[in-house]
Amino acid sequence: MHGCGVMATSLPSPLLEKLSSSLDPIANYVTSNTKTFDKTVLLDSAYIDGSLAVDERRGSLVTLLSVASLYVKGEPLRYEKGLPGRERMHPLVLIPKSYGEERASYFMRGLELLEALRAAHLGTPLVVMDGSYVTLLLSAYGFPEEIASRMGGLHCESDVEVIRAAFDEIAEDHSTEAFYKAVNVFIKAYADALSTSSSWEDALTCTSRLALEIVLETGAALLEEARKKGVDVVWVSKETGMDVLSEKLGVEKWMRDLIALDELWKSYKKCYLTVTPEKEIGKPRRTLAPEDVLARIYRPPWNRYEVTYAKLGGATLQITYPLLLHDVEDVLSTLTLLSSDSGYPRPLIHVHHMAAIPRERARHYADILWASSNGIERILLAPMGRILLGLPG
Repeated sequence: MHGCGVMATSLPSPLLEKLSSSLDPIANYVTSNTKTFDKTVLLDSAYIDGSLAVDERRGSLVTLLSVASLYVKGEPLRYEKGLPGRERMHPLVLIPKSYGEERASYFMRGLELLEALRAAHLGTPLVVMDGSYVTLLLSAYGFPEEIASRMGGLHCESDVEVIRAAFDEIAEDHSTEAFYKAVNVFIKAYADALSTSSSWEDALTCTSRLALEIVLETGAALLEEARKKGVDVVWVSKETGMDVLSEKLGVEKWMRDLIALDELWKSYKKCYLTVTPEKEIGKPRRTLAPEDVLARIYRPPWNRYEVTYAKLGGATLQITYPLLLHDVEDVLSTLTLLSSDSGYPRPLIHVHHMAAIPRERARHYADILWASSNGIERILLAPMGRILLGLPG
């Protein structure tokens, strides 16, 4: 490659041959189980995505959270704005810094689920979220397990009743203002958890537990309300680390399922394939959430899920959902009618751009907090040393 100091190269031929032959065990199954669809059903639907930006300070993580939503209705087709994304952000100063980005991510996920809960209360027939349903089911694993194992002897009061009280705001009033009132309940619960902590370990454990409880409780409330109202909730991903097709067939994974299907479905314009994993996702042996919270989501039918791989005119997507979907082809038809040339639903693209927060916004907000602070708070909010020295952030 001329002009950039890098020598041109390519992947070795033996590897490319292995990649090509790795499709063979999947090809027969895909050919036999691929379905096409020609429905033109357009369900009223809601599309939700969240974003966060974090700026690391000397003793804290200053975080901005946002959630955007669009409601699509027809006929005639019209878009109605729900939540405005970064036009109305929610600040959170996370201390201690340990597992800070993980906690921030859980708080953001909780807000996405809260807006989905509002959409379910509104009776929106289809609620579409970015990501994976399995991520919700795995929320009690990972860093909540690590903290519970390291600091399991510490005691934190559960915030479940406070969290459930926030849902009352949504149930009684389905407006966006009810959403913001519920968010304020979450933020106050976070401040209370910090205020009542007696040590750094307590603060970490209690705020992490709160973040996990918000995700699990809001997720469970969403699933129950959706079942009651006959609402379908699905998660759509264009990139995923979950390869249920390869796992089902027991084949060696040289490439991700989505990449393999992109190749195998080259001749199709619209098609899909559904896989139902045999195993349910059980609760972890030790985590930060109490048993009654875990029992609400780690039980049938919520701990079983289905995966539909779909091509809606472009790249292959992975759609995940609980085992209660009414009609997958109605969902696929709706997403297809609203998709761009890339095969990805336009409303999801819109809410992604509405929600996305530039990192500079978090740094600017953190600088404002720092400038108006004093004493120990000023030390916690001070920029990192490398920033003060003018080095890259």
